[in-house]
Amino acid sequence: YRVVTRIVIWEDSNALMIPSNAIFRTDRGWAAFAVVDKRARLTPLEIGRNNGVTAQVLGGLDEGAVVILFPGNLIRDGLLVRPRDLD
Repeated sequence: YRVVTRIVIWEDSNALMIPSNAIFRTDRGWAAFAVVDKRARLTPLEIGRNNGVTAQVLGGLDEGAVVILFPGNLIRDGLLVRPRDLD
């Protein structure tokens, strides 16, 4: 026999979610680099649920915001950035 299950612990179709690889810890909590006017902007976030793949944003970003994935140690607030194709 083969049994396939799916266990849903939490679900909210209206939640604002971003990839977990865009967020990181600072001394004040969670943050991400949002792209505003072609510049990286350090943006403090209030994070809710985080399953390691996606994180719920309770505050700090608006829907449609562009964030930097896997921000390295060379990214800093105000740095000029440009989008990269992921194809």
